[in-house]
Amino acid sequence: MDYPSPYEFLNANDHFDIIIHLYAYSSTDVLKVKLTWEDNFSSQNEHIQHFKLT
Repeated sequence: MDYPSPYEFLNANDHFDIIIHLYAYSSTDVLKVKLTWEDNFSSQNEHIQHFKLT
């Protein structure tokens, strides 16, 4: 499946899903995701989120 990356335009309250398939024998137990975007307030927005893999 092709993902909209970079996504050209997202309205307020819009979203898109990212499906990630991980292998059982991964060497890490935390997934770190960094989202970056530009908007009318800043061209360098960034959010980092950690997901605990169980």
